[in-house]
Amino acid sequence: MDRLVSTVDILFKVALALIAAYTSYQFGAFRQQNDDAKLVVDLAFAQEPRTAMAGVVLAGTYMKSGRIPPDLYTSIVASANSNGDPQLRDTANNGATEIASSNRVVAKKLTQVLATLPVRVYFQISREADRARAKQTEDLLQNHGPTFNSQSVVVPGIQFVKQARTRTEVRCFKTAECNDFGSKLVTFLAGVGISSALVDLSDRYGNSESIRPYHFEIWFGPLS
Repeated sequence: MDRLVSTVDILFKVALALIAAYTSYQFGAFRQQNDDAKLVVDLAFAQEPRTAMAGVVLAGTYMKSGRIPPDLYTSIVASANSNGDPQLRDTANNGATEIASSNRVVAKKLTQVLATLPVRVYFQISREADRARAKQTEDLLQNHGPTFNSQSVVVPGIQFVKQARTRTEVRCFKTAECNDFGSKLVTFLAGVGISSALVDLSDRYGNSESIRPYHFEIWFGPLS
């Protein structure tokens, strides 16, 4: 009987030790995640561009290894998209696209968060001679976009593409967005003297999780 009591006592003490070890581990992991989150926030929301860039990159690294929660990561990506720095925005979006491709939780949260962000319209030109006219159009769109759309409009930049085009195309990727803002873009361009055609690519990209909501592209034909 004494031996049985002794065995039970030992097992009880072992169980307590395991519980204590597990609790200590959980507390340590929680504290580590808090430390990681604080570091990422301090860096990603810094005013200095290089520091913010380092924070965005670190946030992606920590998200991949589960060291920060998805809500924090998507908030950082959203902040980078609202930032006026196109390099920071592109870095955040490229990292988010990679993570979202293998993490459905992040993909879903990104879709929800980014849907409230400004409309992004990417400009593509095939002739450097058209850059000045495209820049004028960019300024007009960013200044007057909110007058025909509830969200603000951002043109991340003008990219030169070695692919000659004979007409200007407004490319959209989600059916509802094509019918709404896509059509408004065509009307806007007509108002500044640029004829364009709406190209609906939703059949190919409508279910893609790598394209954020309200992403548009304008591929300019010759502007002069």
